[in-house]
Order: sequence, then structure tokens, then C-alpha cells
Amino acid sequence: RLLEKKLHQSSRLRRRKQRDIRMLQSAWTLSYDDLKLVQRLSNKSKSSVWFARYGSFGVAVKVLKKEPDDDDVVSADDDVSSTQSSALLSTTSGTMSSATDATEEINFLMRTRHERLNAFYGCGKTPDGDTFIVLEFAVGGCMSRWLWNKPCGGLPWIVRAIFLRDAANGLAFLHHSHASIHRDVKSSNVLIVREKKRWRAKIADFGLSK
Repeated sequence: RLLEKKLHQSSRLRRRKQRDIRMLQSAWTLSYDDLKLVQRLSNKSKSSVWFARYGSFGVAVKVLKKEPDDDDVVSADDDVSSTQSSALLSTTSGTMSSATDATEEINFLMRTRHERLNAFYGCGKTPDGDTFIVLEFAVGGCMSRWLWNKPCGGLPWIVRAIFLRDAANGLAFLHHSHASIHRDVKSSNVLIVREKKRWRAKIADFGLSK
């Protein structure tokens, strides 16, 4: 009877844990109707990348398609600058080979929060049943543009050092506090944001993180 009691308690705790997980996941669920897709920046066989509005905020949205879609790019209601395009493509450039990969990245993002990591706002389903992921919009684009392209290529070394420190802090959090590895660190996966009138860096693209 003691063993039976322990098994019963274990089963009850497991059901409670599963219920808690579902409750946490529901907090990240967004309604597709609350998003206004402004302009499509990329259209690949497995995903498309959009600049969108969520209320008054500009966000990056990746739509993971169940089947290839060769539709033409739709017209935009608003203009999106080349800097914004760079930000969007960098934010959402992770490789997605299947729905399982999407689920793994979403689960990773849901439990990963740090000021030096690109923020995950939520996810959901489109009316067609495709998964979408909503991420922080980085107005400065990716760091590679700042380092190698003119006129940003003349960036002072002090600013480069700040970006390096920010990226290192984000990676240190992943390694030491989160016990995970990014596995795809490069300048195009570091985004530049504006914080208190200063340019700062954030680690992005966790599609390969473990």
C-alpha cells in the first residue's frame, strides 16, 4: 500500500506539473488578430519574415509555414527603412527545419529572459494553422552592418567595446545561469537597440541553441 500511495502521489504531482506548464504556455499565446503585418521582408520555403505592428509597437514576426508558399510580396501600408529590414532579417534568421524545431525554439525562448538577449513576446497560430513567433524589434539592425559597412564601419573602438561587453554578458547568462549554448554566435546574430539615447547590443537568433 505504501508503494501504491507513492505512485499515486507521483502521478498527481506529474499532472499538476503538466497543468502548470500549460498555464505558463498560455501566458505567451498571442492572437493573430492583434498583429498588423506591415511588410514582408523574406519569403522562403519554410518561413516568411515580417515587420509588423502589435498595438503601437513595431515587432518582428516569423511565420513558419507548413507548406511552401511562392506568393508575391504584398504591398506595405508603411515604409520600412533598410535599417529596419536589416533588423528584422537578423532577428528572425534562424534555421527551422520542421515544426519540432519551432517548438524547441519557442520552449527555449519562453524560459530565457535577460536584458542582453533579444526579447521574445509570444507566439500563436495563424488562421491557416501556421505557427508565428513575435520578437523584439531592433531599430539598429545587426552588428555586422555597424562593423563592416560605411558609414558605420568607422565606429569608434569604445562603442565596439560596449557592443562586445553586451554580447559577452548575454552569452555569460546563457552559459552560467541558463546552462545552455547559443551555437551560432556571429555579428549578424547580434542586434543593436537604442536604450536611453545609447546604442546597445543584444544576442539574437536561438534556433540552434541547446
